[in-house]
Amino acid sequence: MRTRLCLCVLVATLAALFFASGARAELILDPNLPPFPGAVHEPFTTAIAPSGATSITFTNSGVTFTFTTTPPRPFYFCDSSGACHLRAPFPNGIDVAISPGVAAIGFSHRWIECPGQFTYTGSAGSETYTPPFPPGLYFAGAANIGDITSAKLASTCPFAETFDDMLFVPGTRTPP
Repeated sequence: MRTRLCLCVLVATLAALFFASGARAELILDPNLPPFPGAVHEPFTTAIAPSGATSITFTNSGVTFTFTTTPPRPFYFCDSSGACHLRAPFPNGIDVAISPGVAAIGFSHRWIECPGQFTYTGSAGSETYTPPFPPGLYFAGAANIGDITSAKLASTCPFAETFDDMLFVPGTRTPP
C-alpha cells in the first residue's frame, strides 16, 4: 500500500512538473479565452468573395488565407444582408492554407445535421476537434503548435456543415 501511495505521489509530481514547464499544444473551445481576446476577427462577407465561390483567397493583417476543396464546388454562401459562411462538403471538407503561419486560429461552427471537424496543423504539432452532442454553436481554436500553416474544416457525414467567424493571432516572427 505504501509503495502504491509513493508511486501515485511521484506520478502526480512528474505530471505537475511536465505541465508547468513551458508552452504546450492547446485546443481552445471558448473565443473569450487567451489567446483570442484581441485576436483579429475576420467576419465572412461578400467583400471576401461572392456567394457560390469555389475557392477564396484574401489577406488580413499581413496573412494570406486560401480556402479550397476538391473537387471544386461552391462552399461559400451569403444571405441578402451580405453575411456569409462556409459549408464544408462531405467527405473532402475545406482546406485552409495560411501564409505566413499564425500563432493561433479558430472558427465558429454551427452543427445542424452532423458535427463538423476542425484540424489545425502547425510546425510543432496538430490539434483535431469534433464537437460533442447536442447540435449547436461551437468554437474551436488551436495555439502553441508552432506556426499554424493549415487548417481543415470538415463534415463527419453526408451533409455540409457550416463554419464562420474566423479569429486568428498573427505569428511573431523575428527577421532573418
